[in-house]
Amino acid sequence: MGPSTPDGFDSGERVVIPALRALGVARLDRAVVSHADNDHSGGFAAVRSRTVIDSANAPEDSGIADTLPCVAGEQWEWDGVTFRFMHPPPYFPYLGNDASCVLRVAGKYGAALLLGDVGKVIERDLVRRSRLGAASAINAEVVLVSHHGAANASDPALVEATGARLAIMSTGHGNRFGHPRVDVTRRWQDAGAATPDTARDGAIRVRIGEAGITVETRRAARPRLWDAARRENKPLVDAAAGLSYRPD
Repeated sequence: MGPSTPDGFDSGERVVIPALRALGVARLDRAVVSHADNDHSGGFAAVRSRTVIDSANAPEDSGIADTLPCVAGEQWEWDGVTFRFMHPPPYFPYLGNDASCVLRVAGKYGAALLLGDVGKVIERDLVRRSRLGAASAINAEVVLVSHHGAANASDPALVEATGARLAIMSTGHGNRFGHPRVDVTRRWQDAGAATPDTARDGAIRVRIGEAGITVETRRAARPRLWDAARRENKPLVDAAAGLSYRPD
């Protein structure tokens, strides 16, 4: 739900709220703020002020007011879909990125793993814990790649353990960090995952159903005449993952 900036731009107000309204969502049963970094939490206050939120979670001691801590092992079920926090474990200190709430969402036809900004050390621990039993499983058809595709995340052990077919990169166009890193994108692709990127594709909507995974990118679904890149009309086909979509 971030970021917000001193010049007055607030993505909660300018992006999240309009998106919720367009989807017909007037109330949120639960909001999860991965951690307190501005690029993840900056717009939360605006969303909260304009939308009824029944409950909210964030890491303990993150400083995000009026939230309950996300604790590994806590889970709930809505409409046959199970939501389970995988990290942080109880009494884990607030360490910024590495204290991110990690959430697994599992339904009848597959699962999604939302990794926040955790780094390789936490990813390896998730893999270690996943070997303890089904309750700690991290396999997922869809992964929201940690830390926007940064070099300090997407540990090879985690990439292999998830078995993902879709690895989503949440990045900003021309960002100064160079996210997603080429080697990170290639790591997921070599493991058989398609890698849509919000900077290139716009908003990404994923459906996991009986027929498999379908991906809709906003740039392809709502093309604009002034989009010069789209005129190149280069479809992206990821044969390894069996998925096809147009990044334009």
